[in-house]
Amino acid sequence: MERTAKLFSYIFHPITVPFLTTLLYFSLASFYFNSVEISIVLGQVLIMTCLLPICIYVLLKSIRLINSTVMVSSIKERLIPFIINIGLLLTLKDYILLENSAYTIRLYFWGLMNSYLLLLLFALLKQKASVHMATLANSFIFFIHLLIELQKPDIIGLIGFVFLLGFVASSRLLLKAHTSKEIIQGFLIGILPGVIYCIARYSM
Repeated sequence: MERTAKLFSYIFHPITVPFLTTLLYFSLASFYFNSVEISIVLGQVLIMTCLLPICIYVLLKSIRLINSTVMVSSIKERLIPFIINIGLLLTLKDYILLENSAYTIRLYFWGLMNSYLLLLLFALLKQKASVHMATLANSFIFFIHLLIELQKPDIIGLIGFVFLLGFVASSRLLLKAHTSKEIIQGFLIGILPGVIYCIARYSM
């Protein structure tokens, strides 16, 4: 059981979720783009949200600014990675993807960046929230937004996503990486930017 929990924690690690979400986006909206456009965006997202953060983590660990594992459990050691992630997401959203026709994915990165800002605020207040849940919940809200925008009702997909959230939350609890409070905080941090956007967008 513990091995399964670790597997879920690594597969849906905060640095892999943005790429997986981008894959989900193109799987739903592939008819709007050609294969070259999709490959370019996927490559850009992979580099900025996964490969580059891994390289930065290795650098920070080598100079001993981070001593934790790749999960970075210490609140104090989370500050620098959070700031770096915010900078990378801002660069990706406002510069790299600015002229790209896949404009909807920029909305996802806007929400993710704001979730990291909230995570940073919580860390500064000495509060630990689950980054796994925050990033996955952000993807969940984006998935709902996509279904509305594309007018593609997908009850099975929604149910599957809810089960996935439950599995990841259970995995973090089983591994004693977080308390129930931290899981709930992470979930709320993840959905808040998307909920605010949807309320502002669809109430007009």
